[in-house]
Amino acid sequence: MHGLGRDKEAVAHYEEALRARPDFDRAHFNLATVLDDQGRIEEAITQWKEIVARGGEATLLRLNAWRKDSVPIVDLRK
Repeated sequence: MHGLGRDKEAVAHYEEALRARPDFDRAHFNLATVLDDQGRIEEAITQWKEIVARGGEATLLRLNAWRKDSVPIVDLRK
């Protein structure tokens, strides 16, 4: 949906997925990606920090690797 310009709908779906399964790192990452692309940086960082807080740094690195404008992990540990 995000790639189709349906960001509002994509955010709603990711939030619904996270209500059902709060530990779903891919949903946190995808939600953060949409929020980041919308300029909602602080909200995106909150989602990335969720992954790191659960020890999912390796997951975040793997998911983040394909982004050309990837977020430095070290900034998320703060």
